[in-house]
Amino acid sequence: MTIANSYIKAINEAFRYAVFQNRDHDYMLRTLGTKVHGSAHVSIIPPIQGFKVETLDETHDKVTFSYDDYTFECVITWQRTNGGFVFIKCE
Repeated sequence: MTIANSYIKAINEAFRYAVFQNRDHDYMLRTLGTKVHGSAHVSIIPPIQGFKVETLDETHDKVTFSYDDYTFECVITWQRTNGGFVFIKCE
């Protein structure tokens, strides 16, 4: 399993079916960087150093994660709901 695959797996396991109020850069970065309940230091996924969002269409965003000398991309699939957007998967 590559580093990218392990990050994507962690993101899918942590956020599948979570409702995001919106899909803008700051909200997504803040949500993906959520700390583990009860911990001031441990985040659900490793701290994100670089983050870029490119909207592809109504239900897909291409997201680029950057760490020191490693970068990977995934496409997030969303489902629209009254409360915002349901995170379906990152692949």
